[in-house]
Amino acid sequence: MSPTQRIRFRPRPLLAMTLVALLMTGVGLRTFAGGATNVPNGSKQHGTTTTTTVPPSDVVVNTAAFTPPRRGCTFDARTPATKAAPPRPGRCEILEIGDSLGVDLGYGLYHQMTPPAGVSFVSTAKESTGLVNTNFYNWPLHLRQDLALYRPHLVIISLGANDNHSLAVHGESQLFGTREWRIAYSQRLHQIMTEATASGAYVLWVGMPIMQNPIFSHDVQIINSLARTVAGQTRGAAYVSVWSVLASPQGKYRAGAYVNRVSAGLRGADGIHVNNVGAGVLATFVTTKVADIYHVRLAPAHPMVITG
Repeated sequence: MSPTQRIRFRPRPLLAMTLVALLMTGVGLRTFAGGATNVPNGSKQHGTTTTTTVPPSDVVVNTAAFTPPRRGCTFDARTPATKAAPPRPGRCEILEIGDSLGVDLGYGLYHQMTPPAGVSFVSTAKESTGLVNTNFYNWPLHLRQDLALYRPHLVIISLGANDNHSLAVHGESQLFGTREWRIAYSQRLHQIMTEATASGAYVLWVGMPIMQNPIFSHDVQIINSLARTVAGQTRGAAYVSVWSVLASPQGKYRAGAYVNRVSAGLRGADGIHVNNVGAGVLATFVTTKVADIYHVRLAPAHPMVITG
C-alpha cells in the first residue's frame, strides 16, 4: 500500500466509551479488534507466566551533534530538564510505525496525543511486519515514503514482535539470537533509525512489553536490548522501555490490574497484544515520556494509569 493510499489513524469512539465505562462501572472491556488478529510466532506459545528482570533504565537518549527538527515544533531533547516552564509543542507532526503491537499503541496514542492544538498524529503501523522479513513488508522503503509524505518531527517506532526468526546474512540463514543474527539485526535497527533522523526527525523507539509466554518474553527482551543499544548509539534517537508498565511489581506478566482505581483487563487473550485499556495505559506512559524527553508541555488527554 502506497503512502497516498494510507490514511491518518482513524478515530475510534470506543476508547472514550471505554474510559467512561472504566471510571463509572468497572465492567470488563472487550479486546481491541485490531490487536488480536495477528499472533506472532504462535507455534512457540507454550507457557503461561514469566518472571524477568526489568531493564536497568527505562529511557536512553542520544542527542550528540543532532539539530532539533524545528519547522514550528519546539521538540528539543537538548533542553535542560531544569528549565522552569517547558514550551507548548507548537505545530508538531508525529508519525508512528510498527507491527500489530504498534497498531495497538497507535490506537492509544491517537486518543492521548491529538487534542493539543497544533499536534498532528499519524500511524502507518501494519500487522505482521518487522525488520526480519523484508520480502513481506520492507519498512525502510515504506518509512522513506512516509517521511517524504508527512515530514514528521518525531517518529515513534514499535517493532519486534515478529522478528524472533532466522535471517539471511551473506546468503546464509542465521538462527535467532546468535552473534551473527544480533549483528545483522542491529544493522537493520541502525538503518531504520538513521533513515528517520537523516530526514530531520527525532526517533523514539518504544520497546516491546512483557509477554505471557516465557520463551517469547525472553525473545523480545533480546530484541529490546539490541534496540536500546542501537538507539543509544544513534544521534537523535531515544529508547523507552514499557516492560515495567505492564508487568507486576514482582516482574511477572499480568493480564489485568486496577486502572484509575477500577479493575480492568490489560492484555488480549493471546497473551501478546493489549486491549483498549492496555493501549490507553501504554499511550499515557509514552505521551508523558515524549513530554519529558523533548521538554514540551504535553499531557495525555485521557490519562489511564495503573493504580494497583
